[in-house]
Amino acid sequence: MVDTFALQAEEETPFDQLRNLEVQRVLKNEKYLVLRVARDGQSFVCKISHDDGPKLESEVERIEKLRQQYAGLARLMPEIVSSGTIEDGVHRGKRFYLQTLAPGRTLTDWLRSGEGSSTELRRRVDWIVKDLIDVTLAHRPSKDGPSRPSTFFSQRFWESFDSIKTTPLLADIIHADEIVIDGRAYRSLGYCLDAILSSQAIGYLDQIPSELSDLGHWNFHGDNIVLATLAQTDGYAVIDPDVSISLCDPMFGLARLLYTFVHDTAAFDYHTIRSSFYLLYTASAAAFEIELDWPRNSAGSYQSLFSGSDGGMFGDPIVAGKARLMEPSVALRLELCRLYCLLRGVKVNYVPRLRYINQDPTLFCNRTIFLFLQAVVFANRLTSGLTRGAWGVPEDLGNA
Repeated sequence: MVDTFALQAEEETPFDQLRNLEVQRVLKNEKYLVLRVARDGQSFVCKISHDDGPKLESEVERIEKLRQQYAGLARLMPEIVSSGTIEDGVHRGKRFYLQTLAPGRTLTDWLRSGEGSSTELRRRVDWIVKDLIDVTLAHRPSKDGPSRPSTFFSQRFWESFDSIKTTPLLADIIHADEIVIDGRAYRSLGYCLDAILSSQAIGYLDQIPSELSDLGHWNFHGDNIVLATLAQTDGYAVIDPDVSISLCDPMFGLARLLYTFVHDTAAFDYHTIRSSFYLLYTASAAAFEIELDWPRNSAGSYQSLFSGSDGGMFGDPIVAGKARLMEPSVALRLELCRLYCLLRGVKVNYVPRLRYINQDPTLFCNRTIFLFLQAVVFANRLTSGLTRGAWGVPEDLGNA
């Protein structure tokens, strides 16, 4: 580990390096206390674990390994300059690390602010995606990982599905044979997963070398991409790898970026859902109408980058470098990762109660239901696309 402090670092313990820091700002205080700090003219992020020291240690290890093994990520990920255990004070015994500060604001912050023209945003995101495609395609597969991608995706999909089945808000919806969303009928999520995982396209992936890796960032969504300005076309940083994932397809990181619009719409509660499904003692059909409720100044920013040609939330693998994502196996892996991202998001973003709008029992906001409905839409889209031979994969799913 390289120490960037302009002091006699060899004489300091990791905890000593916390002393004499100027705390400038609290950035977050949820699972971790995240501070912006400064010392000797240099700015850092100090991340302190409230109760999950092992996870913080895993994050330090992951960042250092990624920087060591991949030049692209060494360029993009700020370095860890110190880590250890706090020895005294109110945070005594807690794990921490200091990391070089990536100056600027996250892509999500830029999009929500409504600042910058659509041309500036498009140019900026084009450049970032082009670069992240390079980073993604540079990943090396694990020598000891599973050799069958079908096994990996099947396990992850059904684990997520089983988790969704036990979610009280979704236990009834998930068993509906048909779900109507915005006036269009969709097959059930279980039907789609069966069709996708039994397809010849999945077998196609098993016939070529596996790209599954046990080392990755896995988390390029908009809140983990930091930009100093919109005017530049090259400088940016990526932060906060997802250490809860130990094995995945490298395309999952890009899937998280393409998931930004859906994720942020759920996370910031910028949606309403109209349905009678949750009325008391009413055996209502599973029919839902979704309306996005973004502030006008930020709605256009998201939609111009992530919406599909049909106005939906799932655009094509957008932007510069798209041709490199169209090779059949790469295209299919990305689509499967996008579906896995949605399924996983339903579980991770569980909110147990509906927030009713204007006391109307048929109008509410709930990110769990919203993400589930988006997963149903995307799973049907993928099933239909495989049937048509989209993305260059074999035409199959004959009875889908």
